[in-house]
Formats: sequence, C-alpha cells, structure tokens
Amino acid sequence: MKKRFENKTFFDPGRFRFTLNFYQEVTVISDDGSQWVNFTPLLCTKAVQEPLREGSQIAINAGASILNQDCYFVIRNRSNFYPEKDMIVTNGAQGYVINAVI
Repeated sequence: MKKRFENKTFFDPGRFRFTLNFYQEVTVISDDGSQWVNFTPLLCTKAVQEPLREGSQIAINAGASILNQDCYFVIRNRSNFYPEKDMIVTNGAQGYVINAVI
C-alpha cells in the first residue's frame, strides 16, 4: 500500500562509497597579533556522488554549472549535523566548496 507522503528518494546502501570530510574554516589569532586560517574537522561520513545533469534544475538554480563539472553529494540525514556554505569538503585529495545545500 502506498503512503500518501512517502519519500520516493532511495539510494542503495552500496552506493555510499565516497568518504567525505567536512571542515569548518576558523581564523586563529596568535599572541603576536598575526592571523592565519585553520580548518577544524567536523564530520567524516560516506556519501553518494551524483553528476550534474541538464535536467537537474534545482542544482542549476542553486548556482551549479555543467561546464565546470560540478557534482553533488548525497549524505544521510544526521540529527546533530547540517552542512553550511562556509564549510570545506574533501573527498580523498579532491577538495570541494559548498555552493548550496538543497
């Protein structure tokens, strides 16, 4: 029996094979007054990487571009974590900047 408001988005658990590390950018001020940027780790989780398609109008409206080979990642919902635009995401040696959270 179909539920009235059922979630139609389903990802096979085997597709969560990319390890994402989320970092928060923090400005550190030393005793002599100099400043530098440091990244503090927030979360390490598995994700599904989806390429951006021409029909992905929501992602394109959020600022993504097919020409730049942008992609989006799907992570599982966490009650104590919500990605924000000022976070840095790494997938191995590849770094990403969050343009939008959909």
